[in-house]
Amino acid sequence: MNIAIQGVEGCYHQLAARQYFGSATEVIPCLTFPDLIDTVENNPDCDAGVMAIENSLAGSLLTNYHLLMESDLAIHGEEYVYIGHHLLGLPGQRIEDIREVRSHPMAIKQCTDFLRTLNGIKITETHDTALSAKEVAEHTMTNVAAIAGGICADLYGLESLSANIQTNKQNYTRFLIIKKKTIPQYGMVRDKASVYFRVADEPGSLLRVMQIIAENHINLTKIQSFPVIGEKWLYYFFADLILPEGLDFEEVVRQLKAVSNNFTVMGMYKNGL
Repeated sequence: MNIAIQGVEGCYHQLAARQYFGSATEVIPCLTFPDLIDTVENNPDCDAGVMAIENSLAGSLLTNYHLLMESDLAIHGEEYVYIGHHLLGLPGQRIEDIREVRSHPMAIKQCTDFLRTLNGIKITETHDTALSAKEVAEHTMTNVAAIAGGICADLYGLESLSANIQTNKQNYTRFLIIKKKTIPQYGMVRDKASVYFRVADEPGSLLRVMQIIAENHINLTKIQSFPVIGEKWLYYFFADLILPEGLDFEEVVRQLKAVSNNFTVMGMYKNGL
C-alpha cells in the first residue's frame, strides 16, 4: 500500500504507517499536514494517509482537527506509537559542542526539561523530526543537533548524543488513518467513533448532548473545542466515543442531531487501545 505521511523517511508517521499497515508499506512523504490532506484527496496512487492528532505529553494538534473537518476524508482507524526522542549530531560531536537544536515544535515541547539543561542554545522549529536529522547530516551542520527518533541515526549517519530525552517516558502519539471513502455503515463492526458538532450559545446546550451520550452508556474519551473561523467566541466540539456492544448508533446520532448543530460523524473504526 502507498500511504501518505507528514515527514521524511525515519519519521514517526512512517513508523505508525508500518505498525498499522505492515512493514512492506510504501510511504509518500509530505512536507506539511495540508500537503498530506491534499495527497490523500487527489493522488490516485495514494491508498490512505496517517496523521498525528494528539500526544500524551504535549496535547492535541488543533489545526489538524480543522483540516480534517474541512476535507472530504473520513477516519478509518487509529494507531498509538511510543515516542522515544534522541538528540542526534554529527559523528564526533559532544553535547558541550551543541549551539542549536532543531526539530518539530511538538518534539521540542516534549523535551522541555532536557533542553533546559543545555545553556545558551538556540531552538529552531522545523517541519519534521526526521527532516531535521537529515538536514544536519546532509549539510554537515557542526554544533547543531536534531531531536528525532533513534532510527534516524542509522539512516543518516548521525550519533545519539543523548537517548530518551523526552520529559515523560510514557510518551505516546495517537495517529489517525484517513481515507477518501465513505464512512462505513453503522451496522459494521466498529467500537469507536469520532464526531464534531456545534451547540447553541445558551445555558445547558452542551449538557443536553452529554446527557444523550451518558444515557446510551457511551464512554466519552475525549472532547476538544475549536474556534469557528470567522465567528466571535463560537466553538466546534470534537469528541471521541467508545460505543457499547449492540448500540443502535444511527438512532443515537439522530438524537444528537436534534440537540446540536452541524453534527457530523468523521469516522467509525476499531479502538486502537
